[in-house]
Parts: sequence; structure tokens; C-alpha cells
Amino acid sequence: MRTAEESRQRWETLFTHYQFSSLEELKQTLKSKNHSNPCEDGLRSVCWKAFLLHKSLDRAAWPAQLWDTRAAYSALREHFLKYIEHPDDLPSTADPLAEDDNSPWQSLRQNETIRAEILQDVERCLQENYFFREPTTKRRMLDILFIFVKLNPDLGYRQGMHELLAPVLWSIWQDAIQKDSLDGSNVPSKHDQLFMQTLDSDYIEHDAFSIFCAIMQTAKSFYEHDEMKSVSSRQDGSSIIARSEHIHQVILGSVDPELSSHLQTIEILPQIYLTWVVYPGHRILETD
Repeated sequence: MRTAEESRQRWETLFTHYQFSSLEELKQTLKSKNHSNPCEDGLRSVCWKAFLLHKSLDRAAWPAQLWDTRAAYSALREHFLKYIEHPDDLPSTADPLAEDDNSPWQSLRQNETIRAEILQDVERCLQENYFFREPTTKRRMLDILFIFVKLNPDLGYRQGMHELLAPVLWSIWQDAIQKDSLDGSNVPSKHDQLFMQTLDSDYIEHDAFSIFCAIMQTAKSFYEHDEMKSVSSRQDGSSIIARSEHIHQVILGSVDPELSSHLQTIEILPQIYLTWVVYPGHRILETD
């Protein structure tokens, strides 16, 4: 996390130094190799919020939007984690040994199974970085992914979703304001309330969930299983494999046929080396 003063300076760099008039202008600057990176010079998580949550640089609308998304996540936590966090609150009249699908105990056991599956990936995620070894980080990742799964029962949990969440959570945590940096001499003025609200460390998990869900609106199709037909048989496949094969066989073949032929000769599966299709920016984003 950052001090309030450092966050203020980076906020001013992003919004005063660059003076973008629209998201499109910010987008073009990020694509250009002739300019410095405003998200790196400023606050990366704020750029992500602008693109994925607010979808505008009209900061007058941001406070209400932040309040709405954070309140929504708080309500989801209360609903889906109530008995996970407080199993003693389960109705005393319910038989814990009953195999009734409508039993709250049966639901609790099913939820614990889902969380155990997610936790296996969370425990392995970027362990070279101290941040991802922290119990608080692991708990946040587990809860975010679990709530997403409960909202998307048709999809469920798929291995690799944690890799999409990791850089989002890291970036928001890194940009959040340290509470202990707010002493009497540097408490932000009323003019600074928006940047304080946007970077409030009390809502790291809330904002990470909202951005992750926005990403999954597009990335969800990578994990949806569909029916794929091969020459000899019909087998289950996934959209990400189909896209990887298209990039490998069609796009790479037209751009660099020699490399494409070599990879096919040594039998390297496209989904092995095209991990950027599933995990955009995960290994590219610096976490030091």
C-alpha cells in the first residue's frame, strides 16, 4: 500500500499532468510506444476502475458508482458466507446428517467442497511473492472466487480463474492508502475526498471482486464447455482450446509458418504456450 501523500501525487499525475479528456484518449496513449505509461506513473488500479467499472473519466459519477458496487458486494458476502463464517447460526431444527438437498447442512457441505477446490489453486498462486502468501490475501481470493461461483452455478469454478484475479487484487492493494499514513498533518482536504474514497483500503476486496466480474464478462467464454467435433470422434472441449488452436494453426501459420510448423512437429500444444489468452497480463505485470 502507499502513503496518502504518494497516492495524492500519483493521482495528480494521472489526472492533472496527462489531462485526458476521454477514455479513448487514455487508451490510445497506453497503446502508443511514444509516450510514458500514465497507469504506471499514476495508479494502475484507478485506470482499471475507469475502464471496467466507471467506463468514463467523468469523476463526478464515480462516488455513487463505487458506493453501489461496494454495497452490492457486502450484501453478497452476507448472503453467501453467512453460514460459512458462522456455522453455529444454522437452524437447530435441521438434521446435520440428513441427505436432503434442501437441508442447510447439505448446502454447507457442498459449499465447503467448492471452497476446498478453489483453495488448492489459491495456495499455489504466485508463492514467490510475499503478498500472495499472506493469510488475508488467500482469504480474500477464496471468498471472491467462491461468491463468483455461487453467482454462476452454470459455470462453476475452473482452474485458472485465480490467475485472472491475482493481478487485480495485487494492483488494488498496492494502490490503496495506508491508514497509518493519515495523521493530523496530512489528512486530505474535502477536495481530496474522491481519491481517498477510490483508494480506500477498507474496500480492497470489494473493488477486486467488481473488476474481476467485469473481466469475466469477456473471459467467461474461455471456460465454458461446449461440444467440439474432431475427425474421428466427438469429444468435450473448451472455448479456450478452440481459440488457442485457431491462433496456432491459422494466425501464427500465416505470420510465421516456420515457427508454426516447428511447434507442431515437436507436438507443443497451443494452450501450453498461449497462456496469455487466458491470463492477460498475469505474468507480465510486475509484482515486486
